[in-house]
Amino acid sequence: MLLDKKTSLCSQLGFNGLEELGSRITRRLITVGFPVAAYDLDHTKAVERPDPAAEVSRDPGELASEG
Repeated sequence: MLLDKKTSLCSQLGFNGLEELGSRITRRLITVGFPVAAYDLDHTKAVERPDPAAEVSRDPGELASEG
């Protein structure tokens, strides 16, 4: 991933949807150093799937306002 002036390792990324692909992407973003907030309609997926370093949002509005 190439970083430009708008995206840096200080930028918090929000990820909506943590099925098979979403959880893998979220884990990878955390692995390379991005702070990540996650949300899924099934709250248990948001709590169980991403790396424990991810913040879990209770609803999409909270996800959008974080950072």
